[in-house]
Amino acid sequence: MLSYYNLQDEKVTAQLYIQQKGLEGESFSIEKDTFLDHYILSDASGKDINGDGFLEIVFVNYSTFCSKSKVLEIFRITKDGLQPLKIQPVFPVKDFKFADLNNDNIYEVLLDYGETEEICKSCFLCKNIFYSKILRFDNKNCYYLDRDLEQGFYRFYVEENLKYLDFEEIYFLEPEYFDNLINLLFYIVLLKDDDLINKFNDELKEMGLKLSKYSGMIKDNYYCLFKLFYDIRLQKFFKRNYLYYNQTLIIERDFYDKLSEYFPDYKIVSIDQFNDRIKDIFKDPGFIRSYRFPPFCGWGDFNGDNKEDFILLLTNKEHTIYKLVVCLVMSKDAIRMIELDSFTHYDEKIDFFLQINYPYTQEVVDDFRNSVYFIDDYSFSFIQAGKKELLYFWNKPINNFDRIYRKE
Repeated sequence: MLSYYNLQDEKVTAQLYIQQKGLEGESFSIEKDTFLDHYILSDASGKDINGDGFLEIVFVNYSTFCSKSKVLEIFRITKDGLQPLKIQPVFPVKDFKFADLNNDNIYEVLLDYGETEEICKSCFLCKNIFYSKILRFDNKNCYYLDRDLEQGFYRFYVEENLKYLDFEEIYFLEPEYFDNLINLLFYIVLLKDDDLINKFNDELKEMGLKLSKYSGMIKDNYYCLFKLFYDIRLQKFFKRNYLYYNQTLIIERDFYDKLSEYFPDYKIVSIDQFNDRIKDIFKDPGFIRSYRFPPFCGWGDFNGDNKEDFILLLTNKEHTIYKLVVCLVMSKDAIRMIELDSFTHYDEKIDFFLQINYPYTQEVVDDFRNSVYFIDDYSFSFIQAGKKELLYFWNKPINNFDRIYRKE
């Protein structure tokens, strides 16, 4: 026998037809203006998901103004009607699912906040679902965030999926494998497990040597993963304290004072000083999707100490003398300033720029040993359009920077 219920609030009226063993059909009507433009029913509806002896109805609201568009609402079905269950938090998520993580017949809610899409913007191939937050039901009729359960879930996921670290070249063409590898990376970072992070790093380096002979999608996917690993690693464990670039350059006061102390008559080059050709390149949407640094500065771990360093292009007040300066971050309060080069340029607009190179993307020929190897840390290039490229990298044997001259 079908039961009939009305759900009413100040914004939406929904009519449901509910059968004892599940849902047979549903119909909806929307009343009044609201940013939630429609309801749908989740597949979890019609089940006792919280072990209270009642079936639950799970609504999904879609927001039209937010890319993370799904909002959950859960109601208990009783003989007196639908009773709402509280959910904290209630703001939109990218996706969700119900899962009984500890086998107690009470289902937790796993939430995907869309972190991977926000951090990995270098390609559009990653379609993975990444559940980083977990809601647990308590005896106060409320779903709440449970940090301890999250850590246990991260650990379980990592242990179950460490097999993906046994890299094989061909797997880098398979989207499902690649998505699982990215998820594994994120969960390892969330665990803050240094041993696993180092293992991931070692496996990536070993795979880099194997893939050096490839081109095309296999190598592109590898570079994407490597960039993602280093970006996340630096952002999570060595928070950028000095520079941030998003159309404008923001400099922390302490860092600005140290820079002014070393170079009192110089300032960082601005985007307006570059010629139109360079500005067009660095403002092109397709270019900045895969390259996130401005032409006058960049950051990365240049000397392999797991701290984020900086490279800056400075100029004097007359815009005639330019300096290439590296800032090696030794600790939060200690920065080593190294002037790599100084030169004159009298044209009104400049035709040179900096380029950051990710680890294992730059090949170096060692004439003394008659061998070829890849630079295993961040490096950077000083490029003068149509004329030359100077590749700067940290030379571990001499414990200082070295450079290679390349013609364009």
